[in-house]
Amino acid sequence: MALNSEIFLHCKRLSSPRLSAWILLVAGAAMIWLAMPTLLGKIYVADDLGEFHLPIRSFYAKQLAAREPFEWMPQLYAGFYIGAEGQLGAYHPFHWILYRSMPLDIAFNLELLTSYPFLFWGTCLLLRRLTGSRTAGLYGALVFTFSSFMLLHFIHPNAIAVIAHLPWILLALDRAAGSDSRRRRALAEMCIGLLIGSQLLLGYPQCVWFTALTACLFLAWRYLQLRYSLKRIAAIAVAVASGVAIGAVQWAATLHLLANSVRKTLDAAFFNEGSLHPSNLVQLVAPYLFKTRVMGQNTHELGLYIGAVPLALCVWLLCNRNSWGRHRKLIRALIIFGILSLLLAAGEYGGLYRLQLLIPPVNRLRFPCRAIVLVQFCTAAIAGVALSVLKTYAKNHAARANCAALPLVIVAAVSCAAIGSIILPDYVSTPPLIWLGPALVILAVVIVKCAARGSQIALYILVLFTAVDLTAYGVSYSVWGKTARLADFIREAPRPPGQASARVVAPPIKEGIYIGNSMLLAGVTRVDGYAGLKPFRQLDYSQESTWRLAGAQWAYLPGNGTGSLKWNSISSTAPRAGLIGLGNARVEIITDKPGRIDLVVYNSASGVLFITESYDPAWRVTVDGWQADASRIQGDFLGCALSPGYHYVQFEFKPRCKEWGGRISLCGLGLLLMFCALRIRPVGANRINTNTPRNPA
Repeated sequence: MALNSEIFLHCKRLSSPRLSAWILLVAGAAMIWLAMPTLLGKIYVADDLGEFHLPIRSFYAKQLAAREPFEWMPQLYAGFYIGAEGQLGAYHPFHWILYRSMPLDIAFNLELLTSYPFLFWGTCLLLRRLTGSRTAGLYGALVFTFSSFMLLHFIHPNAIAVIAHLPWILLALDRAAGSDSRRRRALAEMCIGLLIGSQLLLGYPQCVWFTALTACLFLAWRYLQLRYSLKRIAAIAVAVASGVAIGAVQWAATLHLLANSVRKTLDAAFFNEGSLHPSNLVQLVAPYLFKTRVMGQNTHELGLYIGAVPLALCVWLLCNRNSWGRHRKLIRALIIFGILSLLLAAGEYGGLYRLQLLIPPVNRLRFPCRAIVLVQFCTAAIAGVALSVLKTYAKNHAARANCAALPLVIVAAVSCAAIGSIILPDYVSTPPLIWLGPALVILAVVIVKCAARGSQIALYILVLFTAVDLTAYGVSYSVWGKTARLADFIREAPRPPGQASARVVAPPIKEGIYIGNSMLLAGVTRVDGYAGLKPFRQLDYSQESTWRLAGAQWAYLPGNGTGSLKWNSISSTAPRAGLIGLGNARVEIITDKPGRIDLVVYNSASGVLFITESYDPAWRVTVDGWQADASRIQGDFLGCALSPGYHYVQFEFKPRCKEWGGRISLCGLGLLLMFCALRIRPVGANRINTNTPRNPA
C-alpha cells in the first residue's frame, strides 16, 4: 500500500502540469477552430449575425470612416436611434477602434471571437483563486467558455461580450474585499469600475443584470466568510457607482429608446415569454432527443445541455461529499445559486421571476430562460472542482471512491430516450440522434469511473471528450457551415429590381417571423425593420396606405401560393419631403445625411413641412437659424410648421441623453481614476512631519 501511495503521488506530480497544459491545448484548438472562417477570409452570417448585427455594424463602420455621427440610422424603420439599441456597443472604445481601423469583415470576426479567450482566462483565474487548484480553474473555464449558452448565443455577440466580463468582475470584487494590500485593493477597485463601465457600454442590459445579481450574492457570500470591514464595502460601492457613471452615455440612450418603444405598452405576459419549461431538464441526459433539441421554440434560448462529462463529474462529486474538504463552502454556495438561477430561468414555471417583474427597468427584460447562463456558470465551477478532486482522489481513496450513482445517470438517459420516443413521437428526432445522448452519457460515465480508479489517461480523454462534446453541440446548431465572404453575402442580399437604393417595406411573413435586415447591405432603406427595441408606431405598417405615406416604392411579400418572397411595386408614394397646406410650395433638399437634413422651402401660405423620416423626440429643428418645434406629422413622421415665404430649414438629431450621458461618463471616469489614485497614495503621504526634530549634524 505504501508503494502504491508513492506511485499515485508520483503520478500526481507528473500529471498536474501536464494535465493543465493539455487543457490549455484543447481549449486553444477549439478557439482556433472557431476562428477558422477568419483565416479563410469568411465571416459568420448565421441568423441574427447576418440579418441584424452585420448591417448595423456596416453602417457604423461607414460613419466612422466618414467621421460622421452614427447614432441615427435612416435605413432602418425610416430612421432609428441605432446607437441606443443596446446591441451595437457603439460607444465602447474597443468597438470604435475595431471598426475605425480595420476592414468590416475582419473587425466583425474579431468582435465575435475575442470574447471567448477573455472569458476563458477570467474564469480560470477566478476559479483558481477560489479553489487553489490550477486544474479546477482551467477545466471550469473550458466548460463554461464552450457551454451551450456561450455557443448557441454566438449569434448574440453583445450578450457573450457582457458575460465575458462576469468572472473578471467577481475576481476584482474578491481582491478588493479580501486583499491585505491597500495598493492591490485600489487597483482591484479601479478594475471593478472599468469592467462595469465596459459592460454597460456594450449594451445588452439583461446580461448586465445577471452580472449585478451574481456580484451582489458573491460579495455577500464572501463577506460572511471573511468578515471584512464596511469601509471596504464603501470603497467598492464608490467603484461600482463610478462604473455605472462611465456607462451613462449608453444606458441613458437605451432608456430614451425604451421610453419610445413598443415595450412600454406590453404586459407581463410578454416578459414571461421564453420561460424554461421543466421538461427541458431532459436535455441534461438526452440533448438530441427533440427535433429542435429543446421543448419550445428557440433552441438557442432554451438550450440547457451542460455536457455529458461535466454532468457525470457533478454527480460523482455529490456522491463523494467526504472528499470536498476545503471546497465544501464553495460547492454548497454554487449548488444553492445554481438552483436559484434555474428557478429564475424557469420564469412563469419557477415563481422566482415574479420578483424581477417588480424591479424597473429590469421588468422590461424578456426571455427569463437566459438565466441558464448562471446555471452553467455554477455547473462549470462544480465540474472544475470535481476534476481537481478526482485527479488527486486516487492517491489514497481509490478503493473507497463512491461511484454508485453514476449508473443511475445512464438509466435516466436511456429511460428518457425510450419513453420520449413513445409518448412524444411527433416531437422527437431521428433514432440515431435520440440515442446519441445516452451514448455520450455512457461514455462519460465510463471515463469518469476509470479516472476515479486511478487511470491517468482517462483524465486526458475526459478533457478532450468535454471539448468535442460541447463544441459539437453548440456550433453544429448555431453557426456550423453558415459562413460566407462579405462581398458574396452583400451580393446575395435581397434588393428591388434595378433600384438598389429604393425605399422598401418587408412585413413579417407571419406572426413573430420577421424578415431580417441583410437587404440594408445592398443600399435599400426600410420603412419597417427588425430590432430588439422596436420603436413605437401610431400607423399600421401592414397596410399599403401606410407604405405609400412612408414613401415606400417596393414591398417584399410572399408570392401567390408559392411561399417564396418577391418584390411588388408600389405606386403613388409620398415624396421624400413636401408641404401640407394651401398655396404654391417648393421644397428642395440640400443635405440628406444620417441625423442631418437641410432643406430650402418656399411656400405662399402657412403650412406644415413633412419629411418621410421617423419622428423622435431627440430631433431638433431650426428655421432660418431660429429654434422651432419638431413635430410628429401624419402619425409617425418628422416635420414642423412654417409661415409663408422662403425658409432655410435644418433638422438635426441631437439627443440630450447623449449629451448629459457623455458628461456623466467622463465625470465617472475621472472620479474613478482620482479615487483609486488617492487610495493608492493617500493625501499627505509625502508630507514632511514638522514635529520631528532635525538632525543637528
